[in-house]
Amino acid sequence: MIPRRRIDELLLAAKLDASYRAIIVEGDKDRTLLKRFLTHLKSRSCIVLPVGMIEIPQVLGGNRSRVIKAASLIRESSNGKAQILSIADKDLEIFGESSTAQDQFLKLTASACIEGDIVEPDDLAQFLESYFQLQVNSDQLSSIYEAACKLYCLRKNCMELGIGSNAELRQRHFELIDGNLELCTEAYLSAVLSKHGLFSKKAILRKATETDFGRFRPSAHFAFRGPDLIAAIGAYARMRNKNERICNEDAVRGALFSFAHPHAYEARPLFQEVKSFLD
Repeated sequence: MIPRRRIDELLLAAKLDASYRAIIVEGDKDRTLLKRFLTHLKSRSCIVLPVGMIEIPQVLGGNRSRVIKAASLIRESSNGKAQILSIADKDLEIFGESSTAQDQFLKLTASACIEGDIVEPDDLAQFLESYFQLQVNSDQLSSIYEAACKLYCLRKNCMELGIGSNAELRQRHFELIDGNLELCTEAYLSAVLSKHGLFSKKAILRKATETDFGRFRPSAHFAFRGPDLIAAIGAYARMRNKNERICNEDAVRGALFSFAHPHAYEARPLFQEVKSFLD
């Protein structure tokens, strides 16, 4: 087992070497993505660390909270000088004004998650053709993004009403994929409420979800998390050709990332921040 790095170790490395650069991210997939981007920039001096590899004092929440805590610890301990950047998903803060302050130590994605920052419609279309042998037009792409956005809005409202944990709701995504994209969110809603015996909440949840979705519909490809997009992709693939290849969320996400080309997302806000950090 690889020992976790301590914040003070990272700070010492930065103090001893002026060229030292480190980026802390939420998970392994984020690390893979950032490393592809660094290779594209021919940057060899920067290391990328998933927050799970760093020793962080106990915090409530998941990896996003731990990344934000890491940035806070580095900010407090470095006198504003350490070249260590933390990157976290905006996540549910996309639904309102962000309460997480960004500075030289912490940057948030522009969309709800890093997939939304890098996966353009053209990337998704190429992925569907290569991975599932499916050709799609712009309307079909929009329907996939909209289903992902609706799933995210619904999952957010379920959590706000205390209906299921985030982990439970993510798993439910992959249990419901039945080949009908248009009924995807309705099937999800029914499955969740059935499990918790809360059909009386159905009208409330549907209205709240439609309200949230209405705000994002013109730019639905920004408002989802990875599990929501992959569930929507799975529903679409099953609907089109009964494809059974949807079996592993990480495998599908990894394959999807490979169609997002570093030279294309170089100009996007988050990656401009990374370039500035490396200079």
